[in-house]
Amino acid sequence: SSSPCRASRKPAHKPVRKDRRASPRVSLRLPIRVRNWYGTEEFTKSENVSKGGLAFISEKRYEIGEALQITCPYNPGADNIESRGRVARRSETKGSGPWIYGVRYEAAP
Repeated sequence: SSSPCRASRKPAHKPVRKDRRASPRVSLRLPIRVRNWYGTEEFTKSENVSKGGLAFISEKRYEIGEALQITCPYNPGADNIESRGRVARRSETKGSGPWIYGVRYEAAP
């Protein structure tokens, strides 16, 4: 049986969190357009991008798992390519927002 003293001990160091991304991230600020299922859109900038997704900052609140349409890079008046994605991660940047989101691209059905 386990000793209560042993169970309360904290590890000497924090475990290293393994990066589960299949593609490396590149810190890149590009203009993007984000649209949700209801057609609400916003224009912001990417924080980083990879083959599998991107991160961006927003004042809006998106839910984990929410489907989004992402245009990256976005160029008004041009023929832009929109990609389907899903919110994989959300964290606050400073106490009460804005939020930083990690979006994973999805294959078209």
